[in-house]
Amino acid sequence: MSLPVQLILAVSTPAAGGDGEAGGGGMFNLIFMALAMYLVFWFLIFRPQRKQQAEQQRLVNELKKGDRVQTSSGIIGTIHKVEKENDQVVLLVDASQNVKLTMVRSSVTTVIRDDAGANDKNNTKNETVESAN
Repeated sequence: MSLPVQLILAVSTPAAGGDGEAGGGGMFNLIFMALAMYLVFWFLIFRPQRKQQAEQQRLVNELKKGDRVQTSSGIIGTIHKVEKENDQVVLLVDASQNVKLTMVRSSVTTVIRDDAGANDKNNTKNETVESAN
């Protein structure tokens, strides 16, 4: 048996006592512990994962021409065209040599947004990154 199952059984089984009464709450304790573990898994693993998937889907659905993006493979480019019917996006990677890549829309993981009016002391644009992760 695995360690968590052994721990649950050890907690839920009554110790051999002097009065000879059988523990009637053993099964209830086992069900309660299993339910508690399920709730912990739900709040620590499943719920945040669903939120992250929903955020990624929202990010992919809001892609538009001109967005500067980063893909899951690390390629940074500007969206040249979004083909929702084919679930593809065309990225302009190098404008000087007109290098374009066609990729699946879901491969876009981050949208890099330029702040229009925000300049720092060196007159370089500040960038904010909107990531689904």
